[in-house]
Amino acid sequence: ENMQRLIEFALLIKDSKSQEPIYPLTVVEDDTDANQKLYSIKKAVEAITEQIISSEKKIEILKKVDLNIVDGIARTCKAYGISHIILNSKSAHSSGNFLFGNVADNLLAKTDQAIFLSKIIQPLNSFTRIVVWFTPNACLELSFKRTAQKIVLLLKQIGQNHLVFANEKTLEQFKNIINDKESIFYNYRVVSTMEQTGEMENELRADDLLLIISSRKQTVSYNSQTDNLQNTLAKNSEFQSFIIL
Repeated sequence: ENMQRLIEFALLIKDSKSQEPIYPLTVVEDDTDANQKLYSIKKAVEAITEQIISSEKKIEILKKVDLNIVDGIARTCKAYGISHIILNSKSAHSSGNFLFGNVADNLLAKTDQAIFLSKIIQPLNSFTRIVVWFTPNACLELSFKRTAQKIVLLLKQIGQNHLVFANEKTLEQFKNIINDKESIFYNYRVVSTMEQTGEMENELRADDLLLIISSRKQTVSYNSQTDNLQNTLAKNSEFQSFIIL
C-alpha cells in the first residue's frame, strides 16, 4: 500500500507535458541476500504498477545494490536526471531517530532535488482537504514559484476547500503566482510566527492531508522550529497523514 500511494502521488505531481517516466527505486545494501531481496521487491512493485499503469503513464522500475542506501539513491538521481524524490516514512526511518531519521537528513545534504517526505495512511482520493503550511520567508527562495505551481497541482486533484497558512508576504506572492488575488480558489490564514502552529493543528481533521513546506538548512527560509513541528507530528499524530516538502 505504501508503494502504491507513493507512485500515485508521483503521478499527481508529475508535469503532464513531460515524457519522462516515474522511477520506483529499490536500493538494498550489498550483502549475501541482496539479489534475492531485489527480486522479491521488484516483483511486488511490478504487481502494484500493473494496477495503476496505462498507456499514458510511463513507469520504469529501477533496482540497485549499493554499500550505502543514501549514496545509491543520490547516484541514481544523478544518472537519470531525477527532479523530485518521494520517500515514505518507513524508508526514511532509522532506529533511534524520529520519523524520517538519518536517511532523509543525509539525502537533503547529498542531493539537490526537491524531496517529499510522506506519511500517507489512506488512499489519496479519500482526502477531503489539503492544509498547507509554509515556513516563514518561503517566498524568498528561488524555487518558490516552482514550488507553488507543484502545490496547486495537488490542490486541483485532491479534495476541496483547501486551507493555506503563511505569513502575509508569502501568501501575497503565492496568490499572485496562481492568479488568485481575490482569494476565490482557496481559504487563506495569515500567520506571522512559527509559534502559531497551534492554530493550524486545531484546524486539522482526520481526513485532511497536511502539506508542510520546509527548506534545507542554511537556506534563507530555514526555520528550526519547522523540524520541531515535524517531530511533534511524527510522535503525536498517529492517524494524521502529512507530507513535508
